[in-house]
Amino acid sequence: MAGRILSVFLLIGAMFLAVSVKEIYGTGSLTEPRDATPEIQGYVDQVRSDVETDVNRELEMYEATTYRTQLVNGVNYFIKVHIGGAEYLHLRLYKSNGGDVSYVSAKDGMKFDDELVYFQ
Repeated sequence: MAGRILSVFLLIGAMFLAVSVKEIYGTGSLTEPRDATPEIQGYVDQVRSDVETDVNRELEMYEATTYRTQLVNGVNYFIKVHIGGAEYLHLRLYKSNGGDVSYVSAKDGMKFDDELVYFQ
């Protein structure tokens, strides 16, 4: 009997956790913008050569400023990167459940006030 009660409590706890995670991360939806952290800058640094190849130029400045996430089978990161003057890039990176970070795409020609939104 005690085992059944414990099982019920564990099941209820797991349900609350799943609901809480979904409310925080919103499967499929983007989180609110957050200030970039050293971890986010590290992800951006990992893919810098791919980004420079894609935008067809070497970037002297390359500083992540804000980001949003999207929970999928892994995590999509949408990151605003200051590249000097009034210029910004919006990057889309993917982090697998195994922890590997990969470059997906970039939007070039962005400005400080451009909202960080979902893009392919």
